[in-house]
Amino acid sequence: MTSASVLNFGKLILPFSRFIAQCQNVGTILLTVVCTHHFTYPYGSLTVLITGLGLHRSSVYLPSALSSSLQVSRPQARSSIQYLVRVSLVRLPMNQQRMVAPANEIEAFCANGSSVGDVVRIAPNELAFGNPRAAADIYSSHDKSLETFIKTDIHDFAKEKDGGLIWQQDPVRHRKIAKQVAPAFSQKAIRATDPVIHHYADLFVNRMKEIGNTQGGISLSNWTQWLAMDIAADMAYSHRVDCMKEARNSAYLNAVLSFNKFATMTQVLRRFPWLGFLRFVVFPVSLVGKLMQLRKESLREMGRRLSDGVWATEHVNYFDQLAPSMDPAGGKSDDILHLSKISTQLMFAGYLPPSDWYYGTFFHLLHNREALETLIQEIRTAFTSYEQITPSAAQQLPYLNACMKEALRLFSTSALINGMPVYSPGAIVDGNYIPRGVTCQFSGFSVARDHRYFRDPLLYRPQRWLPADHSLYSKRHSSDQLDAFMPFSQGPRMCSGKEAAWWQARLVLTKVLWSLDMEMVPGQSVDLENNLKGWGYWVKPELKVRFVAVDRQVSSD
Repeated sequence: MTSASVLNFGKLILPFSRFIAQCQNVGTILLTVVCTHHFTYPYGSLTVLITGLGLHRSSVYLPSALSSSLQVSRPQARSSIQYLVRVSLVRLPMNQQRMVAPANEIEAFCANGSSVGDVVRIAPNELAFGNPRAAADIYSSHDKSLETFIKTDIHDFAKEKDGGLIWQQDPVRHRKIAKQVAPAFSQKAIRATDPVIHHYADLFVNRMKEIGNTQGGISLSNWTQWLAMDIAADMAYSHRVDCMKEARNSAYLNAVLSFNKFATMTQVLRRFPWLGFLRFVVFPVSLVGKLMQLRKESLREMGRRLSDGVWATEHVNYFDQLAPSMDPAGGKSDDILHLSKISTQLMFAGYLPPSDWYYGTFFHLLHNREALETLIQEIRTAFTSYEQITPSAAQQLPYLNACMKEALRLFSTSALINGMPVYSPGAIVDGNYIPRGVTCQFSGFSVARDHRYFRDPLLYRPQRWLPADHSLYSKRHSSDQLDAFMPFSQGPRMCSGKEAAWWQARLVLTKVLWSLDMEMVPGQSVDLENNLKGWGYWVKPELKVRFVAVDRQVSSD
């Protein structure tokens, strides 16, 4: 569809969208998206058409008890139809003036720089909270270590009984599995992974020495994805996918990337069961056969290892640590599927957040030369040789930790855009009673960019995270509420791999910046606020970067 035809279609459907919105501003949003052509998603016009077809569904409202007991900002979605338009179609870019992010609550909290309060209605029966106190009430509330706000079915893509670890809704079952997984993330287990992390950090450094200093540079998005996937697959299964070695996506990575828009469409179209088939429009059919083959091979290998009692592989991995503790009784098919699901989820969890973290840290350092030079000086002063660099040694570098925390704040993993949606049991959230069954979520992304909690919230300022006795500490940020930002969530569902992620990321960044100088290829203008897109997870803008090996040769007299 050409830009002109899209524009004409937008004009045609605009009166319908205005009516459906019931005096809200969806019509303007639709026209904005169509005119600026920001929705590169090729099925956007189809979504607008769905809006018209679903007119009869536009009378769903929040419980009356809610509206009478809580001050909620103007409804962002009074109907399921409007929600469909806003979530599926509206992918406006974020920018420093309007701060419109790819999530309804971000727009509502921060649109036009004005405050609309800490509670925003984002769908007929859903509330988003922009206050750290609400996060504690929602995610930390528990009874005997079982969460009282139950997770929704947002991740139940196939309607399966076994949700593994991350997708599991049942609090009792989730707690049981979390206990079984916990030993894999003990300090002893994390330290046992050092050889794996060293191997891939070294491989990245060596590959950059080989090809990183070309005139056109390398793709920062691709290489941070390949680095993260190589580590994640090896840690989960001891499976080497060789993304960096071959400089291309592996079948596993293609599988992850292929589910991006599919996952979003699946979640949105749950509100319209009669249109559920449309989610397959965005699923690449060509990958189905390959995915089935990968799954078959993976299950066969797991079954063999379970039947033979062969746990020890080249190094410790998640599957080998989980299998003995779960005692799958000779490799029954259900047990194999269960272990496979958990290991796969841990692989995805070990890929997506680190991939974003590496990209975000490099991106902001490249755009803040003073911070980059300060970090390089800290790292290269702390270590006189490459062999001295270890995760525990890197942990002692305060400016490194500050740079990584600030990158997380400004470029959190996509899971923090919306926060995990959960059902209220009928409880108090930030001083307000929320009736049973209302969906609640915490918008960590907007809080991290809120001037009430962080001074100069849109600027990259690592010094805000430094201890007060550090020479670079700035009193300008003394009032920042650092604990308002919780990148690994909290409560019973807090990220199990938090310490492992820090352990891994510190080593990688330290080895890279000790060995290599980096610079952007000239002539690029990449604005992360305007070019970043979010579906199930981030689609990061292309940035070409050169990595140049540091010359440490000492000339003799």
